[in-house]
Amino acid sequence: MTTYRDAGVDLTLSERCSRMLYEAARKTFANRRGRFGEPSGEFEGFSGPIYVPELRDAFLLKNSDGVGTKVEVAETLRKHDTIAFDLLAMVCDDAVAMGAEPFAVTNTLNVRSLNIDVIEQLARGLVKAARRARIAVVGGELAVLGDRVRGEYLWDADCLAVLERSKAFRRGEIQPGDRIVGLKERGFRSNGFSLLRKILGEHLGLGWAGVPYDPRRSWGEVALTPSVIYTPLVVDAVGAYGEPPRAEVKGAAHITGGGIPGNLPRCLPPGLGAYVDVEPLEPMLRLQELGDVPDEEAYRVWNMGVGMLLVTNDDAIFEIVREHGVEALEAGEVIPEPKIVLKNRGAFRKEKELIYAVA
Repeated sequence: MTTYRDAGVDLTLSERCSRMLYEAARKTFANRRGRFGEPSGEFEGFSGPIYVPELRDAFLLKNSDGVGTKVEVAETLRKHDTIAFDLLAMVCDDAVAMGAEPFAVTNTLNVRSLNIDVIEQLARGLVKAARRARIAVVGGELAVLGDRVRGEYLWDADCLAVLERSKAFRRGEIQPGDRIVGLKERGFRSNGFSLLRKILGEHLGLGWAGVPYDPRRSWGEVALTPSVIYTPLVVDAVGAYGEPPRAEVKGAAHITGGGIPGNLPRCLPPGLGAYVDVEPLEPMLRLQELGDVPDEEAYRVWNMGVGMLLVTNDDAIFEIVREHGVEALEAGEVIPEPKIVLKNRGAFRKEKELIYAVA
């Protein structure tokens, strides 16, 4: 007699892991209590019902993303309890960059095999990250795919957000001279890890994750620094669904793949550009030196110290940022030419400014 276990799937363990993730998701429902998109707790199943009594002059947005190869660092360190911050930052911060309020997420966790310790860490982190993002996890899928997964797991998510028409960022309202405020990041977020792993692997060896970065941390711990989730502070600035704004924000850019020059133009009107001056994180400068990565390339691969840029002339934004424990800086301004000009603070600084054309 042949059973599913003979094919590599333990149904009992699978049910335990699925229940663990389900119970973690149920804990996140409270994050939307009294807010738009509060999930119903009276049903069980693979889809989470969300009761919307009325939707006033608004759009519903849906977007998808995943953690990427940052999970390989987590696998090496056997530390998975912060990966959910990277997962939710990727999808929620993409949505809020349009002026929307994320309120629900579903996720797909594809695993090579079931490891209940890993699942427990992921579930625990998901509860914390969802609380930070103020979203509910209303559905998910756990699939055992064996050799179809090269490492231990792949984790992706879909985000649902509401965008009131009156609060949508409109590029046409942005003008030369408008101020750009940077929201600081503490790590690499979930971008540029293929280059990071290539450089560290070639220069520090296969065990690079355990090599000391400084007296307190290893390179692996530095690389695994969880992404800052900016969603709640931007939502508070533009106003949650049905609530008035606290600060005037004209546009936002989520600094992910492509860096500042690849993402900032998305929120600017045709014909305009920006001058930006931010201080890169020290680990990025050290990686540059170790791998001989040109400054121009580094600014396109990594966030270089800022995870989001806001176009705003309203000083009220700084108080909101402080309330959420995030650091902000005046990072630059909008300019009347279609180019992104970066004050070069990279490792080599052969040029005083780096200039990227805007198509």
